[in-house]
Amino acid sequence: MVADGSSGKIAIRSTAKLAMLSAVAYVLAWIVALSSGAPSLGLRADAQSVLASFSRNRAPLFVQFVFAEGVAAIALAISASAVHRIGEVAGVSSAARYFRASAYSAAALSWVMCALGLWLIFAIAPADDGALAQKVHGLINRIDGPKMWLLAVLGIAAVPFARRGLVPRWVTITGLLMTLALLVSGAAYLLLEDAWAMRAYVSGVLLLLFVGAFGISLYRRSRPIGIAMTVRTTEP
Repeated sequence: MVADGSSGKIAIRSTAKLAMLSAVAYVLAWIVALSSGAPSLGLRADAQSVLASFSRNRAPLFVQFVFAEGVAAIALAISASAVHRIGEVAGVSSAARYFRASAYSAAALSWVMCALGLWLIFAIAPADDGALAQKVHGLINRIDGPKMWLLAVLGIAAVPFARRGLVPRWVTITGLLMTLALLVSGAAYLLLEDAWAMRAYVSGVLLLLFVGAFGISLYRRSRPIGIAMTVRTTEP
């Protein structure tokens, strides 16, 4: 039975490491996307502006959509799966399930946004269809609203992890601030309100800080979980 306990301890550490690495990958994917040089359009940009932007900036927009909505979504889903497993072992299964469900749902919307963005870049813009380009651009922005609300749930779901000592308190405070910011910016994107949308920069920074810090902290504090698991599995 000792060997089984040791295996369980190693498995938890490996899972925590996966959560950390994928969380860091999420942050790096967003950094690449934001460094792409893709232009930023208003949420209610007119047809000609959208068409001109997507026709002249295909490469940077491709990088932005693939990394921000494609690669980042995959990394978030992997991290959430690992967080869920750790949460189940650590006794915060309900919070872990909410964390995973919200992350998976947000990732699914991200993939939809990625597909729409690539369609806009490689099909709609070359066809010079301004009306459709404007509609798809608006749809992408509107989808971003509910996606932000789903990401906001992560900050709330992280609170029980802090109560168990799995992450520092400052990480959950960052998560709750992120939640408030995402609720506002999500509404702005859903309603296509440019004035409120500026808050997305604040919520974006808080999101990257929270996801990265949560994954790293979980790995650093996962050793006691592995020890506890070893003790349980070696009991007669």
